[in-house]
Amino acid sequence: MPKVNLVRHLIWVFIGTCCAAQTVTTNPASVIQVFPSNSRPATATVSITGIGSVTINAATASGGNWLSVTPATGTLPLTATITMDPTGLPDGTYLGSVAANAGTIPVTILVGSPGPQLPPNGIVNAASYQGGAISPGEIVALFGTNIGPQIPYSAQVWDGVMMTRLAGTRVWIGNTPAPVIYAYPNQLAVVVPYEIAGQASVQVQVENLVARTPAFSVPVQSATPGFFTANSSGIGQLAALNQDGSVNSASNPADQGSVVSLYATGMGALNPTVPDGTIISSSTLPALASPVRVTIGGATAQVLYAGPAPGLVAGAIQINVMVPSGITGNVAAVATVGTLSSPGGCTISVR
Repeated sequence: MPKVNLVRHLIWVFIGTCCAAQTVTTNPASVIQVFPSNSRPATATVSITGIGSVTINAATASGGNWLSVTPATGTLPLTATITMDPTGLPDGTYLGSVAANAGTIPVTILVGSPGPQLPPNGIVNAASYQGGAISPGEIVALFGTNIGPQIPYSAQVWDGVMMTRLAGTRVWIGNTPAPVIYAYPNQLAVVVPYEIAGQASVQVQVENLVARTPAFSVPVQSATPGFFTANSSGIGQLAALNQDGSVNSASNPADQGSVVSLYATGMGALNPTVPDGTIISSSTLPALASPVRVTIGGATAQVLYAGPAPGLVAGAIQINVMVPSGITGNVAAVATVGTLSSPGGCTISVR
């Protein structure tokens, strides 16, 4: 499966905004309909209350024209009939909505057997793609079947905090829902809650609109270092910025003695801690609970800053280091927290 460009999702976070006050109310406020394979159309009635006239429209976000509503216009209060026709739709989850003036009724249909499935080896570091243990604040990717919505969604942020439910999808790590960075049909990225610090293992489950996956146990470590790479593969050229803010690459190497910014995750707890999903402000930067060491080309690099990346979700780590003298070319970069190091194969370009 192609790996989602997590760096892009971290940068392009959709900021939640308040909606205008509705002029109508609906009962129920949303409609969810489950269709076994080869089902016939189904209907749902919705009571719409308010004052004056109303125009009612149906729209779908995926799956074509499976949703309709009658009447199209009327005088409030009235009862509308929503028709959902799954004919010809592959198994999966489909989203739509019915708009009544300023009010919106989300409509979700689940066709066939869209129950989520997540294998025990389906959770990995979202930077290095290494599996095994997880750590507090680590950004992880999850690979499974029907674990996310039918169409991709990027993170939603409300009042400076990334939400833990996205298009009906949640990931439970221990008893805590994890902030969701993106949700694709078969791939998710979330931030491991900081409260798992000190535990030996936690139970992990994914929940969609139908059900939760069976829980399985994942070991916990104090850190699981991993660098983000330019091609989102976990190996090769790092996603790094040179001192002038340009992107580091073989054609644009960093100078010896200059400062480069590296991006990572899995560096462990923060001190002081912050609420899960916090978007980090440059005015308030918590520190990592444990120091980070970095080598470039086998030589120790001076770490000038290692902590949360301003403007990104807590768990995305920025490391500013000075490039050692005496090294050139595409050279290895390794980060270490305590005795735990990032995997090999990551490089940075130096001249």
